[in-house]
Amino acid sequence: MQALSPKRRSLSVAAQLALSFALVLAMMLVLTVASISKVNAIEGSLATVSEDNSVKQRYAINFRGSVHDRAIALRDLTLVGEAEVKDVIAQINKLDADYQQSARPLDAAFSTMKVSADERAGLERIKAIEARAMPLAAKAIALRNAGDAEGARQLVLTQVKPAFVEWLAAINRFIDLEESMSQAESAKARSTAHGFQAFMLVLLGAALVAGAVLATLITRSIRGALGAEPDEVKQLALAVDRGELYHAAAATRGDGGKRQSIMAALSEMSGNLRNTVTDVRDAATG
Repeated sequence: MQALSPKRRSLSVAAQLALSFALVLAMMLVLTVASISKVNAIEGSLATVSEDNSVKQRYAINFRGSVHDRAIALRDLTLVGEAEVKDVIAQINKLDADYQQSARPLDAAFSTMKVSADERAGLERIKAIEARAMPLAAKAIALRNAGDAEGARQLVLTQVKPAFVEWLAAINRFIDLEESMSQAESAKARSTAHGFQAFMLVLLGAALVAGAVLATLITRSIRGALGAEPDEVKQLALAVDRGELYHAAAATRGDGGKRQSIMAALSEMSGNLRNTVTDVRDAATG
């Protein structure tokens, strides 16, 4: 029998299975790499919200509480009697110390964390107003200590109060900025998660389609090579082995007639043996 040329020789079953397995592994690799990338992206967004924005926002909230309470204390300073002045001043100093306990770590956070231009500008605005408001507050305290309650009251109403209102507004804008940035990062994480879910579904569908196509192609290849079901080929081979040369079989061809199937070859061999036996028998009786 003339051998088939390499150009017409089809892939072996082992090669087809190897290619199919390689394709499945490639899809698994793509899914794994995509999963790691998406999970890292989601983790990064959540870390920005929980470790960066929330930390800066918490310090700013502490700022707001300190400035708000100091504004009230400065107002009270102009209203209380002489016996209560020291207590009010002590309260103001404590509130200022609380403010500094948040200001120092916030400055440290700005030097180590990722900070946007808007955040940096917002903190600089807060510090600029603080630099104007603190001397005014100190002057009001000095006037009150000197016994000039009316002078302190006028200073608080005309200069200290507007400065503290502006200070609180700047702090609130900074808090709102951190909140909006956290919301944006959360939305980004949700979008990434939804996109990853869709990607997984698409890749799963592609894997199912590819698996079905490959299984069909391999089945057709094996079925074409055998020419029948494996059990039918086995039964015909056993029949020929037992000498049952009249065993019925369909002499099909494989690969659309390009090459003979195993079933067809066995059927042809069985027919040739049957003809040989018949010829020998006729010669012996003739």
